[in-house]
Amino acid sequence: MKTVSVIIPVYNMENYLEECLNSVISQTLNDFEIICINDGSTDSSLRILQKYAENNEYITVINQTNQGVSAARNAGLLSAKSDYVCFMDPDDFYPDEDVLKDLYNAAKAHNALICGGSFSRYNDKTKEKTVQFDGFYQKYTFSEDDLVSYENYQYDYGYHRFLYSLHLLKRENIEFPPYKRFQDPPFFVRAMIAAKEFYALKRVVYCYRIGHQSVKWNEEKLAAFINGVSDNLKISSEKHLNDLHAVTVQRIIEQKRAFEANQIVELSDEVKSSFFKMLLYIRMDMLKSSTYNIDMNQLLKVLKVGVKSDTYKKELEDWKYQYCCVKNSKTFRVGEAVLYIPKKIYYFFKR
Repeated sequence: MKTVSVIIPVYNMENYLEECLNSVISQTLNDFEIICINDGSTDSSLRILQKYAENNEYITVINQTNQGVSAARNAGLLSAKSDYVCFMDPDDFYPDEDVLKDLYNAAKAHNALICGGSFSRYNDKTKEKTVQFDGFYQKYTFSEDDLVSYENYQYDYGYHRFLYSLHLLKRENIEFPPYKRFQDPPFFVRAMIAAKEFYALKRVVYCYRIGHQSVKWNEEKLAAFINGVSDNLKISSEKHLNDLHAVTVQRIIEQKRAFEANQIVELSDEVKSSFFKMLLYIRMDMLKSSTYNIDMNQLLKVLKVGVKSDTYKKELEDWKYQYCCVKNSKTFRVGEAVLYIPKKIYYFFKR
């Protein structure tokens, strides 16, 4: 059995692929494998992968028609023959050659089903690296090496910087959902909840490249984002993870552009229904009980971007009013005044 499988889905990344692969093949960990899935690339990505595979026997190349990044990663999971797996995007890279060795050794030493380290952002335009984060991104990094309970961590981003027990993923049937956007957080959260705890390393173990491409939103991607957010809203509610619930709501606020590009009232009935189901999953009692401060005015502004009708806006204002009533209520108690968006909104938009 291999120590670690590094799974890399590839679609049209010829400009960055060699830097990515070089950072992986230079790793000092013994007996690991690299699984690259070419997801129907139309550039020279497949040729680059084949060249590297010819010179490195531990590189496996899977060639498939374009099915999306989730299908590619899941194909990698099926092919993996290792103790642990990790995932890398083909435009990212490891900061040094000892990343996998340090993660694997820490995981084995502490019998951890999941082991990860700190995250960094690399700006492709300025060549600057960010290793300090605050606010809703402060959990990208760890302040010390230690065993961490997910009940205390409750985060959803940065799944690339972790090793996952392959046995755990298979036992719990955890894979990436078939979404075009926001497929990583549901996978990450499910794995963390299954493991219950993980071992954290303070050191930076992953460089995430930004500034070289932009996301173009369309109805399909918005629908995928809605589905992914809904998954995490539901599981955070089921597991009583208040901070995770709040962070997930914050992700809606952060995606203003998605709603600007797609007016909800002009979407298909299926997507429209999913959108308002997502709102029904938001638990106001959990937001109030979390350690984060969610700006409900900003959330409403984002939602209104895609809702142009004055009647629809009134329904959202009703939601805000009821939220404020609960928030300021002297009799508010968790479990007693759980507030969802009124169901009349959902049925109103289904008409």
